[in-house]
Amino acid sequence: MSCFNSSGVGSSTVTEYGGGELEVSVLPCASSWMLCAVRAALDEASPRRRVPLPVKIAPDLADEDIDAVAFMAVDLGLDGIIATNTTISRDGLHDSAAVADAGPGGMSGAPLKARALEVLRRLHARTGDRLVLIAAGGIETADDAWERLAAGATLLQAYTAFIYSGPLWPHHVQSGLARRIRTDGRPGDTTA
Repeated sequence: MSCFNSSGVGSSTVTEYGGGELEVSVLPCASSWMLCAVRAALDEASPRRRVPLPVKIAPDLADEDIDAVAFMAVDLGLDGIIATNTTISRDGLHDSAAVADAGPGGMSGAPLKARALEVLRRLHARTGDRLVLIAAGGIETADDAWERLAAGATLLQAYTAFIYSGPLWPHHVQSGLARRIRTDGRPGDTTA
């Protein structure tokens, strides 16, 4: 895999999902170099079987930065993007005491549900089916899972709902999805 052009910056012409071309200079060299180094190390450590390398991104990135990550992931041949990590934003939280108690760290679950879905949709619009998109953030119900699959997710990842809802939570989500598929078909399937 060739990660860089002669100037040391990853660059390529990318055809956006939906048409049109866009010249993209991949994020600052440090990110590209690090990802290329990790990819090379994984390939060296496992020469017979490719170890997948997805990158997990924050919902706090600006839309332009999300686009840059999408194009960089395609350009570098990464295997996917996990959308999203925890958020440092406190938007939408109305209880000031709860906000203060939460402290400065990242929040997961319901507070990032809407933004995580926006990021997923944006990534899918930029990458189409060229990358595995793993939806994470605010997935609490079968309907949440369905919405992410319909938005382009290939896989789902969840922690917070599992912790707060207990060990039967995956079964409830899977059962709800199975019911919905029986009645509505697969998410995004226009033949149902």
